[in-house]
Amino acid sequence: MSTQTPRPILARKEVLSTRSFRVAEIAYDHPGGKRIERSVVEHIGAVVILPIREDGKIVMVRQYRWSVCEWLLELPAGTREIGEEPLITAQRELAEEIGCQATSWNYLGELLPAPGFCSERQHCYLAQGLSEKKAEGDEDEEIEIIPMTLKELESAITSNEIKDSKTIAVLGLARAKGLLKW
Repeated sequence: MSTQTPRPILARKEVLSTRSFRVAEIAYDHPGGKRIERSVVEHIGAVVILPIREDGKIVMVRQYRWSVCEWLLELPAGTREIGEEPLITAQRELAEEIGCQATSWNYLGELLPAPGFCSERQHCYLAQGLSEKKAEGDEDEEIEIIPMTLKELESAITSNEIKDSKTIAVLGLARAKGLLKW
């Protein structure tokens, strides 16, 4: 069997279900002949948005993340609703998190933030032509909007003020595509 061939899941047992994800125990046969069992977080998916204002500043958000008990500086992002297309999620999240809409959307690609145990796929977008459009966000969100220059972002990354992996990855992706000049 080729190492590039997807392995069929032979057994699946759901052990937890929430609004955003499920945890399942799965089993598959390893090419060496052994049956392997793993726990997998099955996530509905998310989006990450790189919003750039007319003055060139990137709109960041600082919000409290309960999973790590820290305030994080990151790009706007959010979880998809069931059946929602990623671009629709990105448009909704931009309005909810920074109170903006965009006239230009550029798809940057897809990230797999934790493929060792989680199926989440993050669809990444560059948003430009920003104008005001407020929408009510999640009731538990505490968000501070922070516009930053590329120089400020680079300094925040190197000083470890920004340690959110999706933010660092999307900035790197946009830079690699020639859409950000440091």
